[in-house]
Amino acid sequence: MHVVSDQDWYVPDGGPRGIFLFDHFGILAGIDVHSLDGSLVPDRLPTIEELEETIALREGAAQPAVAADGAPPRR
Repeated sequence: MHVVSDQDWYVPDGGPRGIFLFDHFGILAGIDVHSLDGSLVPDRLPTIEELEETIALREGAAQPAVAADGAPPRR
C-alpha cells in the first residue's frame, strides 16, 4: 500500500484534521482520518470544499515572504 492523498482540513469548532488515502495496485485500500492537534477524533469525512480551501492555504504558505531580489512575492 502507498499514500495517494494526504490532505488537511479545518473544522470551525474542532480544529485541524487530516486524511490519508491509501491504494494497493490501483484500488482504494484504506482511509485514515485523524486530528492534527490531538483534540477530538473526527466524526466525519471532509467535504470537497474543505479540502480545496486547504490546498489554497498550503499553496499560499509555500510562497516565500520575500523574493530573492528583495521584491515582494507575486500572487
